[in-house]
Amino acid sequence: MSAPDLALPIGARLLHVGPYKTGTTALQAALKHGREELARQGVWVPERGNVVEEPRGAITADPADPARAEWLRLVERVEEAGDRRAVVSSEYLSDADPEAAARIIGELGGDRVHIVITLRPLVKILPSSWSQLSRHRGNPPYEEWLRSTLEGDGSNAPNPMFWHRQRHGELVERWAAAAGGPEGVTVIVVDESDKDRLRHGFEDLLGLTRGTLEFRSSNENRSFTAGEAEFIRQCWEAIAAAGIPHDISRKYFKRGAIAHMKSTRRPERHEPRITTPKWAQERASELSVEAVEHIRRSGVRVLGDLNALHGPAPFEPEPQDSAVAPAAAALAMVRVLQIARDDERARKRAASKAALRRQPAVDQVPTAELLRVVGRRVRRRLTGR
Repeated sequence: MSAPDLALPIGARLLHVGPYKTGTTALQAALKHGREELARQGVWVPERGNVVEEPRGAITADPADPARAEWLRLVERVEEAGDRRAVVSSEYLSDADPEAAARIIGELGGDRVHIVITLRPLVKILPSSWSQLSRHRGNPPYEEWLRSTLEGDGSNAPNPMFWHRQRHGELVERWAAAAGGPEGVTVIVVDESDKDRLRHGFEDLLGLTRGTLEFRSSNENRSFTAGEAEFIRQCWEAIAAAGIPHDISRKYFKRGAIAHMKSTRRPERHEPRITTPKWAQERASELSVEAVEHIRRSGVRVLGDLNALHGPAPFEPEPQDSAVAPAAAALAMVRVLQIARDDERARKRAASKAALRRQPAVDQVPTAELLRVVGRRVRRRLTGR
């Protein structure tokens, strides 16, 4: 059964703003697959469009931006929920500044909106975030990325939005202020020692029967192994050195080889994962302690143990062999060749259609030429040649 004391009021709009790498993909898949059952229990989930991507437009106020129009269409669909509870989840909203956060809440219903923020230990987010960035050209080696991100005030981080999303105390404070106070925000701690916390937290807030949301394992958002990430990074270096155009590398390598390898390959258990050096673990733990105290002082509701955000005690990782498994490299290469094959087939089909369009109509061919063609075909049939 759900926990009735946690359930939001009927007609509430639950807005989950991430941030990234906190179980968002699994949650969104569960909401999508369970949409019909949620509807039977009085909870509305948007039915059309990419409701994870559409909220990107919420962050801009520019009416000429197409993304803004997409967001406003989503707002109209949320209004269809009427007096039912409604839920929207998008980690993109963690990018909102204070002004955008207040505008988003106002557009979705003001006092009816309740913000949910999911948090994981920073020490767990670091390798996942770097792994995600591995898909992009120019990602530095892991330890170099860590030093740029963790040393100093973080202003030199290769990804300028990282700390806007992952300074958890400030993130909570920003959305609590936009919501008009701490009572408008719930933090759910994603704790590996309590694997049902995320699922049960959303079920309870939405007034759902426990077990309604089904979290399915998926390769779609898995992190790369150490070998896979290093293989991708070195491929990007080679692509840059060879001067391969961006549109070609994006199509064949990023959206082809990398995406295919990530979604279809299941790494072997013995393949080493990306491990964080001890100095970075210690720094992440220090930052997490500060964030936890910040969140406690904010007064928001917390589901789970905030101390879990400190992460495990720092340890000295074993030396890693970052050599990529041959199967992973082969899978990536096969995908590149498949896309090239499909492109070649498409080119030939287009060329064949163009050639047919260029052929003259029968009534435009001279009679003598038609007789010669018919004669050749008759001779082939009679002689078998």
